[in-house]
Amino acid sequence: MSSVDELREKFVGNSDAAREAFEELAARLEALEMMRLDQEDQVRTKMQTMKEANMHQREKLHRLREKYQTLLELYNDLAEERKDGSDSSSSDEDEDDGKCSLM
Repeated sequence: MSSVDELREKFVGNSDAAREAFEELAARLEALEMMRLDQEDQVRTKMQTMKEANMHQREKLHRLREKYQTLLELYNDLAEERKDGSDSSSSDEDEDDGKCSLM
């Protein structure tokens, strides 16, 4: 009968070892799932930050394009005024024979 007792003890020992191995695997799986969830949260946060930064850059680009357009119009207006002013003044100088008009 001792052999039956030995077999029972061996089975219980093996069963305990298998249970411990299963519990260890289950704990590792749970840790991996928690890590994955944490990483997903980090990625979501990073993506949201990047989307906000992208939107900010688009708004900044839009404002800069508007400023550029305004400055370009001002420059063109000044260039046109200068061109108009230089055309009339150059014809006056030709008629004065090089004499200064202020004196």
